[in-house]
Amino acid sequence: MVHVHGTITFQQDEHARRATVGLLTRSHERRVNGKDAWRMADAPADYMAQMLAGVISFRIVVTRTVAKAKLSQNREARDYLGTIEGLRRTGHAAMAADMEARLPRSE
Repeated sequence: MVHVHGTITFQQDEHARRATVGLLTRSHERRVNGKDAWRMADAPADYMAQMLAGVISFRIVVTRTVAKAKLSQNREARDYLGTIEGLRRTGHAAMAADMEARLPRSE
């Protein structure tokens, strides 16, 4: 959980929206799909125009951050264990290990 405090500015022009979605798409698609990553250019122009119309791009100049690692401790055991396994499968072994370390140990 993270609370960010600061000054927010909204960028509602199409260029800002396209740049924001492009950055997020490249980052996440490459990480998950590698060379098969989806690109915005793969979508029809009218589809992208419609989707971008619903995006609000913004920037926050952060003055204070309050964070807490909750690590799904309030979830059922099967969800918690599933999260650990999913993290391992997607290359997030350190986070999986942190969550596993919080498991109650049987005596």
